[in-house]
Amino acid sequence: MILDDFYERQDATAKAQKKPLRYLQTRRLLYEDLIQNLGEKESYLAMLCELNTIDGMNEQALKNCKRAMELKKDDTKVQLNLAQVYKQTGQKKEAQEILENAVLENPKSSEVLFAAGSYFEEEKNFAQAYLNFTSCALMT
Repeated sequence: MILDDFYERQDATAKAQKKPLRYLQTRRLLYEDLIQNLGEKESYLAMLCELNTIDGMNEQALKNCKRAMELKKDDTKVQLNLAQVYKQTGQKKEAQEILENAVLENPKSSEVLFAAGSYFEEEKNFAQAYLNFTSCALMT
């Protein structure tokens, strides 16, 4: 997407100049405007899900992630963001369920395996973390 390329370049420029990154809010407003004017598309909702998850805007992230999942259940990034939101809000059972399902659906995704391994490591379930990290390492 052209806008994504623009924002990636903007991000790189801001990092090089050591300026604070302020584009998350701009991007959020842009995608909210797109939804308002063009309707709820999975890609717009998925991006809002990600932006709100990064910013810790859990209530909005939860709403956007759930709606994006309704439109496209197999979107790995949305699944991982939804699990992160559940984790951030203390809903560990829901986070774990989503991660376990994501691993079952995407057993060869290093991104999913690493996210699941990290979650289980934080929860001190080292046996499960080891299995996910080992599978992830074998993927590379």
